[in-house]
This record gives sequence, C-alpha cells and structure tokens, in this order.
Amino acid sequence: MRFLRLLAFAALPVTAAQNPVDPTFHADTRLVQLTVVAHDKNGKAVADLNVDDLEVLDNHQRQTVRFFVPSIDGHRDPPAGFFSNSPPDGQTQGRGPTVFLLDFLTIADDGYSQYRARQKAIDALATLPRGETAALFILDLTHGLTVLHDFTTDTDALSRALRAFPWRTPAPEFDAGNMRQDKSTALMASVENQQKLMLQPSQIYESLRALEALAADLATVPGRKPLIWISGGFPIQLKNRLNFADAVDQTTAKLKAANVSLYAVDSRGLIAPGNPHYQDPWTNADPMWRIATHTGGQLYWNRNDIDGEIRKAFDDIRATYTLGYYRPADGDTTEKHRLKVNSTRKDVEVEFWENEPSGSSASQPLPRQAPVTNADRQDIPLTANVTRRGDSIAISLHLDSKGIGLEENDGHWRGSAEVGAQFAGPDGKADGIAVSRTIKADLAKPAHDKILADGLDYPTTLTIPKQAATLYVRVSDDRSGRTGLLSVPIALIPVGDPPK
Repeated sequence: MRFLRLLAFAALPVTAAQNPVDPTFHADTRLVQLTVVAHDKNGKAVADLNVDDLEVLDNHQRQTVRFFVPSIDGHRDPPAGFFSNSPPDGQTQGRGPTVFLLDFLTIADDGYSQYRARQKAIDALATLPRGETAALFILDLTHGLTVLHDFTTDTDALSRALRAFPWRTPAPEFDAGNMRQDKSTALMASVENQQKLMLQPSQIYESLRALEALAADLATVPGRKPLIWISGGFPIQLKNRLNFADAVDQTTAKLKAANVSLYAVDSRGLIAPGNPHYQDPWTNADPMWRIATHTGGQLYWNRNDIDGEIRKAFDDIRATYTLGYYRPADGDTTEKHRLKVNSTRKDVEVEFWENEPSGSSASQPLPRQAPVTNADRQDIPLTANVTRRGDSIAISLHLDSKGIGLEENDGHWRGSAEVGAQFAGPDGKADGIAVSRTIKADLAKPAHDKILADGLDYPTTLTIPKQAATLYVRVSDDRSGRTGLLSVPIALIPVGDPPK
C-alpha cells in the first residue's frame, strides 16, 4: 500500500470533558457504552449538553452515568498562549480530528458512479463549517491510500484538493446537459457493475486494510476520532462462498482499539426495486453497518443526496456524546434490556445506540508505524507557553520526561531526543526552513529523579515567515521510537512578554 506524506502538521485543539464523572468499578457488573446524537426541534446539531441534560433508562430503571465525553464544541478553552497535545490531568479527552476517506475501490467504475461520488464529496466539503480539524484521503487502484490533504482547519481546502486531483473526463452521456435524462439508466448500470466490481476479493481486503492503516496512524492522536468512509460497500459473502466476516471483525477491533468511530456513507444512493439490475441494497451495506455500529458511528444509506448525507454525518459528529453506565451482570443472558435515553431539555431530541463489543481482539495493541498524517500526537506529552512580538515568537516547551527513554548504566541515566520546528502556510505546505536540535542527557540519580518528576523545559525563539499560519513542534526519542507532535496556530498566539 502506497502513502503520500505531506509536510504539514494539523491544528488540533485540545478539549476536555464537561463535569467528568468519576467511574466506580464493580466485579459483578458490565460497562455499557452509548453513543448519543442531539438535535433541536429544527434538526440543528446541539453541542452544549452536559451530563445533567441526559437520563438513561435500562428496563425503565434510571441509571447512574459513570462517565460522559461531550462533543468537542463544548470544550473549555485553555489559557491564552497555552498549547498542548494532550488533555490536562484529570480531564477526559473529547473528540479528535475528523478523517474523510473516499474509497474508489468499492465504488463502481462505470463512468458515472465514481464521478458522481467525487462531485458530491466536493459539494459537501465546500459547505462544512470552518474551524473543524479534518483531513482527506482517497483510495484507488492507481495510487493506493493517499493523503489528498493533511489535517487543516480550512475545510474549503479539502474541497479544492479533491477538485484539483487528476481525474479522467466522465463518459459523454453523463455530461451536465444529459445528466438528468440518463441518471436512471446510469444508476441501473451502476448496480450491475458494482456487483461485478465486488467480485474481486483483493479490492475488499485492500479497502479493509486501508481502514486498519488509518486506525494505526490515528491511535496516538488524542480523543475519539471520527472517520467518514464514503464507499459503495461490499457483500459480506461472495457467491463463491468466500466470507469476509472475520476480516470485518478484525478491522472493527482495530478501529475500536484506536478510538476511531466509523461513519459510513453509502455512495450508491437510492437503489429502487423494479429495474432489471436491482439487488437488495442491504447486501453491500451490511459490512458498513457492522463496522459503524460497533465503533460508535452510524450508517447513512439508500438516499440520493449523498452530499447531504456527508454533511449530516459531519453534523452528527459535532453533536455526538459518549456516556457509560454499569449494568448488573444478573439477567444479561436471559433478559432483553430495553434502553432509552431522554434529554431533560424540552428543546432537544436525542438518538442513541449501544456500542456493542466486537470480540476480545479489540483490546490488543496496534502495531506501531511511521505516521501517515501529522495530527497532534501524545506518545511524548508536550505543552508550550507561546507569546509573540512582531515577527518573533518566544516558546517555552515542556516535555514530560516519562515519554523519553532513558537507559541506566553505572548509576547514570543516558538518552537523547530531537526537537524540531517547522512553519507552514495556510495551504498546509512547509514555509521557511525547518530547524532541529538534539538534546542529550547524562544524569546522575538526583538530576534524573528531578527531571522525572518535573519534566524538561526547552526555551527557544523563532522568526515567523511572512506567509506562515501554523508552527509545528516535533519531539522524537531515538531509543524508544516515541514521537510527540504539537501544533500552534499563529493567529492564536497572544502578543506579550516572553513566557517565563
């Protein structure tokens, strides 16, 4: 599988839970996790709920919510000039960045379906709210899994990147003038060719491997990461009896272990019975539904307004909450539990679904690999106090030394870490010259104990290039392979005295 690595790092805001509830663990209970989506009476996303605004009923009995992770929109802002790649101690990480994957391997190559999915995605991305951190990937036969645009808060840039991506001209019968009259014929052909396409097991496995690769890459990114998968789906079993259930379960487990929630958008649109190429639309949607519901996401399918479905998925993500309660083990196997989640606010309506377990493999560690993208990572926790005067910024970078691998020998602890900095412009491309410095440590026990308890501070001053929009700080530990990545939006740096 081939990857395109961009130089830019992402601007990923730090978020924390509202009114966190301390969990209590019981040996005779089972933790039940629910995903809740909230809208007002007009269908607008509601992102400011707290734990007191929701009640959970299990078999008509009100339950005590033991943990509550809100939408990112309700986070508490950090102090001015303070940036971090991990949440403060004692606070729960909310939502992380959003990833869009346009999966052409599972969309019929019939001269229309892929073109239509691309155009609908362009339209949807162009209307997403600014300020949300997101990245765009594509998966196709020519390029494999490709970062089309790395993480950015400029969602218009995602639409522009997809529009600029080299693309063959659609068949003449599908041009703008004939699109309306030929749509039904094209959709019928799409169903037939989709079925033929999905007879290739290698494409199904490649699609699942792409999801797993994204899970591995996002595993160290803070928060619950939504992945919007635009796909034509595939049958869980082919006519030759080749079954993909185990592969789907494995992919689901890896997404869950990385705290990635899948939101699947079926690119086939509405498939109506009555045409000669009709097949049960659920055949290809079933694996999408399995992965989505078992990772805390949702399936959007059997509708022609694909761009609307993409926007709805994004809106639902912005108004999504995760909560949990402990259900007594007695009766779990003999009694069907009737769940209900209500909002105590009269102007709010909620949908919910239970995050079902998908097997013990979900808890197994993911293999480490080089990052595909450059969102903030917290293998090495980093914080920074940053101020600006003119075109100069002063940084006091703090490293949590527990993330650095120090090796003891003869009463001394030795190790090294590389600290690097790179500016990037609004388009995410590198701006200016990257700078780096290696910090070497040779510490006796008193100094080692102090750094282990207090961390390590690294002050520096940098000059901002004229077109720079973001500063990216990277700390790498050669011995352990750990990496800490921190993004600092230039516009959020306050003017003031250098940090002390």
